[in-house]
Amino acid sequence: MSETPTITVKTCALAGLSPLGAYARLTSYTPGRGSFLFESLDVAGGGGAGGAGGAGAAGDGAGGGGAAAGAGRGGAHGRFSVVGYRVRTGSMMPPGVDAIAVLAAEVKAEAEAESFAHALALGRAGFFSSSVPSLWSRVRLHDDEGASGMFNDGATVVVFDHAEDTVTVAGPSQGRVVERCLWELEHGPDPKAIGEVPPDLRPATLGVEPTDEKLSARASRARAYFGDIESVTLAQTFTSPVRDAEPFDCYRALRELGGGAHGYFIDFGETPTHPRTVITGTSDVVLYQRRHGHVGPDLEATLKATLPWAATVGTPVADAARLVRQLEDSSRQTWGGSVGFYAPGGVGTYVLADQSIVMQDGIFWCTGGARLDRTSEPASASERAGHDAARRLAAIAYAQQISR
Repeated sequence: MSETPTITVKTCALAGLSPLGAYARLTSYTPGRGSFLFESLDVAGGGGAGGAGGAGAAGDGAGGGGAAAGAGRGGAHGRFSVVGYRVRTGSMMPPGVDAIAVLAAEVKAEAEAESFAHALALGRAGFFSSSVPSLWSRVRLHDDEGASGMFNDGATVVVFDHAEDTVTVAGPSQGRVVERCLWELEHGPDPKAIGEVPPDLRPATLGVEPTDEKLSARASRARAYFGDIESVTLAQTFTSPVRDAEPFDCYRALRELGGGAHGYFIDFGETPTHPRTVITGTSDVVLYQRRHGHVGPDLEATLKATLPWAATVGTPVADAARLVRQLEDSSRQTWGGSVGFYAPGGVGTYVLADQSIVMQDGIFWCTGGARLDRTSEPASASERAGHDAARRLAAIAYAQQISR
């Protein structure tokens, strides 16, 4: 952002409003524009049309110190949920760029904000692709690599403080944006109810790459390396046409199915130069978390210490990551990267993008990991990858089903 706007911050009480409901209400007024939602689903309790809300994975919670603060299953839990809409600008970093280093340097140069909500209104929400850790280890990139990072830069934000039972809205002072947001929170439509999501549901049309036979062949090649390498995780990507389905319904279905502590939905909108892109999903792994006004971990150092993540490449991590690049002939894109937000003062949270769905060019994409060791049969690789992606495939199929 070239010029830092003046930010207005207002705190109020909005009884009965959940983060999920707030997102649905607000974005109904801004179709096609960038937006985001971050929740902590183990606290929120997950399901329901409007959802129970819950303490979000927003990063002003209990965990904060150390080089890899919050990293691990479940991680450190915040007390906040965050909704962002009316995104002011978007940015994308091309393949081959260390997007983490660039963003960390840009935000570090910005003055610390007055409050958590103020910081988030100046922050950036988005993802870092799995190609960035490859740059650190000088592993070759594939020819089909996509953006190394993509961000929604600056938004009007709604911060739910579940400890204080308050809602804080922060946004540009010009244009009475905060007052408009409060009105839209009161008057916007609630999301339509969704029912039970069958966990074994699958899209009627489903593509897979690599094929089961090709994945099995890669698993056979991997067997020669077991010894120095304990395990390797091979990727298989599933695709299905969006048709009239709504990506937000995928996220709501994922919440219903459970299985992840932290939830995220980021809509980057559509621009004249780039199609609409959405990334949504859940994760049990917090890679980075830092509270407002506290000395905490450094984003770049922390992500370098935690990525690539063992579950998405294998162990030992460095050797397994190199083997993965040798065996696979296409990019994993966002899978195995990280998703979250970062704001002035180091405020932010990033979670592992291991249970994500991407929507772009009219296609839903999700990747499953087949974790293999010396005892694994190569023919089981496709079954393992499918099992890993099963919950997300059910969510995609449900979104397609209710759109008919």
